[in-house]
Amino acid sequence: MTRIGSAANLDSCFNRAPKTALENVYVIFGVLNRVASIFPRLPRLLTRNVRAVRSCKKTLTIQVPEVPNFISPFLSQSTLSSSNSGASPLIQSSPENLLASSSTSLSPLGSPFSNSSESSSQPRLIRAPQDNAQKLEAKFKRMEEILGDSGFDSIGEFLQILFYNPTRVARDEDPRGTAHGLAVARFLQGRTKIKMSEIIDLIYSHKHSAPSSRSTQYHERHAPFSPSVSSSEIFHARPSLFTWATNLVGKHVYQEIYKLTVKTDDSHLRASTNGRRPEDSVNLVTWEALGKFSINGLCEKYRERAPVSWYLTECMAASRKNGAVITNKRRPHPIIQVGAISSFILARNRYANGHLALALGIWHFAAKSHIDVKRVYSRLGNIALDTMTGSSLARLRDSVRNATERGETEWCLVLDNVQEYCPVHEGGILRESVLKVGTAATAIRLDDCKPGAFDLQSHLACVAEKKRTTMTVETLRADIDWTHVHAIQSMHWVRVLVDYIPELKPISKDISARFRSAPLAKHRMREGRKTVVQPLGTNAEREIETQGMARALMDFDEQMGVGPEAADRLLSWVRGDGASYATTLRLQKHLCSIPDNHQSFRNRIATPEIWHAKATMINSIAANHYGPATSKDPSSLSRSSNAAGFKRPSNLNSCDFYPTVRSMTLLWEAQVLDCWRVFLDAEPDLLSHFAHLARQNDLPSLETLLCNSDILVNRYASQDAYEQAISLAESNDAPTSMKVAVGQSTTTPTVIDIAESDPPALPTEDLPKVHQEAKEFDGDRVLANSILFLQDFGWWTEVAYAVPEGDIGRVFEILKIWIFAFAGSTHQNYTTYLLEVYCLLRYEASQDLRDGILNNWLVNVTGEVGKWIEADLLQEHYNRWLEDMVKKRGGDFDDNFYRHTLSPNVEHFLRIKEEIENAFTLRSRGKTHTSPHLCHELRILLAFFKEEKLHLFCAGRTLGHAAINQFNEGYERLDMDKLDDFICKSTAYADVIAEIQAYKQAEKNPETAQPHPGSEDLSSRLDDSSDDINIGDNDNDPSDAHLASGSDYNIYLSGNQLTHPTWYEQDDRDNSSDEDESNNDVDCSFDSDHDNGADDDDLYYSE
Repeated sequence: MTRIGSAANLDSCFNRAPKTALENVYVIFGVLNRVASIFPRLPRLLTRNVRAVRSCKKTLTIQVPEVPNFISPFLSQSTLSSSNSGASPLIQSSPENLLASSSTSLSPLGSPFSNSSESSSQPRLIRAPQDNAQKLEAKFKRMEEILGDSGFDSIGEFLQILFYNPTRVARDEDPRGTAHGLAVARFLQGRTKIKMSEIIDLIYSHKHSAPSSRSTQYHERHAPFSPSVSSSEIFHARPSLFTWATNLVGKHVYQEIYKLTVKTDDSHLRASTNGRRPEDSVNLVTWEALGKFSINGLCEKYRERAPVSWYLTECMAASRKNGAVITNKRRPHPIIQVGAISSFILARNRYANGHLALALGIWHFAAKSHIDVKRVYSRLGNIALDTMTGSSLARLRDSVRNATERGETEWCLVLDNVQEYCPVHEGGILRESVLKVGTAATAIRLDDCKPGAFDLQSHLACVAEKKRTTMTVETLRADIDWTHVHAIQSMHWVRVLVDYIPELKPISKDISARFRSAPLAKHRMREGRKTVVQPLGTNAEREIETQGMARALMDFDEQMGVGPEAADRLLSWVRGDGASYATTLRLQKHLCSIPDNHQSFRNRIATPEIWHAKATMINSIAANHYGPATSKDPSSLSRSSNAAGFKRPSNLNSCDFYPTVRSMTLLWEAQVLDCWRVFLDAEPDLLSHFAHLARQNDLPSLETLLCNSDILVNRYASQDAYEQAISLAESNDAPTSMKVAVGQSTTTPTVIDIAESDPPALPTEDLPKVHQEAKEFDGDRVLANSILFLQDFGWWTEVAYAVPEGDIGRVFEILKIWIFAFAGSTHQNYTTYLLEVYCLLRYEASQDLRDGILNNWLVNVTGEVGKWIEADLLQEHYNRWLEDMVKKRGGDFDDNFYRHTLSPNVEHFLRIKEEIENAFTLRSRGKTHTSPHLCHELRILLAFFKEEKLHLFCAGRTLGHAAINQFNEGYERLDMDKLDDFICKSTAYADVIAEIQAYKQAEKNPETAQPHPGSEDLSSRLDDSSDDINIGDNDNDPSDAHLASGSDYNIYLSGNQLTHPTWYEQDDRDNSSDEDESNNDVDCSFDSDHDNGADDDDLYYSE
């Protein structure tokens, strides 16, 4: 009844209401308030609709005038009381009181039904727009009202209630209202215009958030720097917030670093299990893992897994400009950050060494840092101290075993002696200075070899045929490709000119391209090929002794996994310097009567290495061309070196390699340029001549220069040029292309007596004698000396340039020439070595074996173009590092640490330094001292040669120095008896091999075997000595205690066992070679072969 009556009253009220627009507004508001009193839930629904509309379209709120008197009776008393009472603004925010709060905020307006005379104008219904200042002022007034009557004790209590966080653990009902929860949620989730970060920033930067200097809590300014002070104990907001944020970030960073210390496959690495745990339960460090080391990879890892730690360290290490991070060139901050975070990780967990500490620890070891340096850096957490990797020989043994099963030879061996003199500074009983010696070797994987190339039976069959007996001096000389040698020398002469003349620099690329292409290129290594090497463990054997070489080879075979089962099918390739090569030949000679191929070392081929041959040739050229120390001859290297300020080698038979090569190269190039000057008639010099041609745009082409260089090589660097220079008649009758410009003649030969002025000779030096010409001499000895030097060192230069290019064909052509050159010098043994190599490749190797040897005679451990080197030079680099480690750490070369840790990993230790430098974006640094430029020395030499008229023919000129024509002298020596003697002695070994092969064939097929001459005698000798030679027995020999490998094997020499109580003593006859370890300098990395002029009769059977 009440609701119906109320509805009727509303209807009658509506019908009686005025019909003006303003009256309709009042009626509508009155009706809404009346309905709200009847239906309490209706205002909430209306409020939702209003909110929805306001959220979609922001419009100005309509200001409703004051309620007229005729509407008041229709409003409920509760509504009137709420609209007229001064309620708290915090309560007015509820939806139920939305309409009432709107009515209370209306400004008082006059009644629209009042007399027009009582009001001069119609009241406005919409409030005028306000600017930002007015709005802000109104909000501050509103805030004042709220704070005045909020019902809370403080803002802190209000905020505590506002951000009340009900926990789900207690499962209590949320005491907050719906509007309260939604409003806080929207604010904390960032769905409001004002975000939490803005509020925190206002609080932190507020002027009252920090204590003033007069405040009693002024000490709180320093509270953020003390982690022991809790943020709840701090009164002011700024230090309290700072302390709270610092503790929060600290806890987060602590967890980030902890996660990085957790054990993973690449973080916790061990050098070994020490036999206490199975290997599959720990992560052992490998060189492959170290090879993956990358600073960029660690940067990405730390940035992703520890972003806060990364940001904090970046703030500490990186500089900024205009807010942007700047990366310094010298000390990039990402590298600093990686080092810092890695130190934090190692400090938290000493086993987490796989990030940076392990790589840096091995780098310090490879760089031979002092132990005190490593201890300090280990305490700083930068390195893992003495963390070493195990030997990497297991993979080599697996590879050798797999290749043997396939019937292939996949690895060869290069070896050399290692030695280090360890002086004793404080004497005592049994304390004396010791020269520690040993043998080091490196296994080199063979590439580009055809299957079956290293077949033993095929090689032995070729040896038994004795095709080398058909070799003569003339066939040997004719086998040299002289056309190619002349063409390559002409190109080198053009290269020297182009490198010296700035205007010709554009031709340099074309010259390099021609060196690398046919017809100049003969047998180049495959481009992009990277040689795989594996150093082996050292031992304490003397490889220049026959017994020591035998034990060393057996030890290296054991390390590689080469067993006797493959000795009847496969060849093994042993390489080394002259002494090692000679000892290997002696070893095969002494044991050739043993039928077993493995124990007799018959299954091995040996070759001398190229770098030591180059070093020996440098000694030969120096001894031939330096002349007397105070010579006045401009063609002698002594006079030229004095003019340029170079030091003359103290011992011409054993020169210091690199300084001598540097000085001789400059002298050779200066003489080549002087020949160009004479040929082109360049006045006043070559630079001015070509500058003039450049101004006239008349520079010669490469083809023109090559045509001119052909003439120059024939005229100044050939055998014909030498014969022409020592005879006036030959010079006069020479063809036009060979004629040398004539200078002032000397009618009387000039002889300089320097005996009184010579400095005292060193004990090991043989001073060149003063040369005296025959009375009828009418040639030019000075010009002839220069021609020989240009020819001899030109050949050496070709080898020096062909090796880095990987063109072994060009190298082998010069080696064939050096057979004659060594035969004409005092280094006779290298004639035998090179003849053996020539016979091996020419007569005793199949085409596949020959190609396999040539394809692997040089090594390239980087795979880059122009980085090929000799294998013995690679071994010398390893030896220098090993010898220095012996000096630093003590011990012998056969100690367990050297055999299993240092020596097998020497390649990795040397490469890890470069990899670490590259990882730290450091520019590659040369491994040798930088030599100063020689521009001034070259200018002095050019002026000196021009003044001395070195390359003009001056009849009768001789100044006491005469170089030997070693090529012609060697040809004559070989032609007389040297080559026949070599063939006779070397074929004796072939006879024994033929007898052994026939004997084995007879044992296999006694019915079908054909008797071989001497086979019955050999069989009887073997049967008679069977009681004395027990190959299968393992008798206890005292010398076995000295074996580096600790294995029990026996080596037999003819009918006697190859052991002796004094097996470390030198035997002059058995060990004669051109290298003597006991006389080598301490730093043998750059020593050349020492030729003592011994005969090579001991290398072969004597007739």
